[in-house]
Amino acid sequence: DFLEAYLKDRNYQKLKDGLALLSSESISKAIKEDIRSIISSNKVPDTIRNNKEQLVLKEEEKKNIRGKIEKHVDGQLNTYQTEGVLWLHQMRLNKTGCLLADEMGLGKTIQVLAYIASSELTCQHNLVVCPASLKHNWELEINKFTPQLSSFIDIVTYDHLRINIEHYSK
Repeated sequence: DFLEAYLKDRNYQKLKDGLALLSSESISKAIKEDIRSIISSNKVPDTIRNNKEQLVLKEEEKKNIRGKIEKHVDGQLNTYQTEGVLWLHQMRLNKTGCLLADEMGLGKTIQVLAYIASSELTCQHNLVVCPASLKHNWELEINKFTPQLSSFIDIVTYDHLRINIEHYSK
């Protein structure tokens, strides 16, 4: 409940006996407690619960990925962007879902494109689901940085996906 309030940008949470005002510290504490209870339950995949057993990209694999990025991406990634791409590969290696999140304008789109261009997904069909306001930006970024991927990436808006969910679920 606290996490939901936080995600909805509310500084309060309705309780059975009233209303709780939330400070950023109390929200952080509640989220950590929620995460601990989720991790200790059996609802979390073992790859998340037992993160000590995670597979790690070897230096040779990292070098290979960096080489593919240089070869297949028209543009220079910043160090933190390359690290983001390596992290996406790490998550894929461990079959772990992930979320690439950052401030606007710091290059999440190019990181995803570089990830696709440097992975086995290059010749597979990829689906990008984004707000309608970002669809044009995705198209521009694909054409600018990875034009070879344009026929392998479908960009759809949330509404378009919702309306055509049967088509995309195939």
